[in-house]
Amino acid sequence: MVQPSVKIEVYGIENVQKYLEKNEDAAHKAVADAMNQVGLYMEKEVKSSIAGERAEHTSVDTGHLMQSVTADSDEGGAVVYTDVEYGKFIEYGTTRMAPRSHFRNSLARNKSKINQFVQDAIKKNVK
Repeated sequence: MVQPSVKIEVYGIENVQKYLEKNEDAAHKAVADAMNQVGLYMEKEVKSSIAGERAEHTSVDTGHLMQSVTADSDEGGAVVYTDVEYGKFIEYGTTRMAPRSHFRNSLARNKSKINQFVQDAIKKNVK
């Protein structure tokens, strides 16, 4: 896997997985489906933030940063990241530039949506 310079990780599904152990196959499918949805949704949200479509200042010059934002997921979680070296400077700022926080702010704005993805997937897959 690529070493990301900036990433978002979603945790906290362990209790849900324990609760659903008796429906193990359905639970694994539900969690994997939810994490896939979370990853794709958050990738779109971070890209929208970089493009200036959210509260953060636009961070598009060549489009390379925005195009590099990628999501990976499995039943253990979702990771949205960029492997562009300067991504960390955009996200966290420098002594000469304020942070733009595209990844962190996108996560903060969407925590309830992420929880809803998990709940909906469980309701759909576990009877």
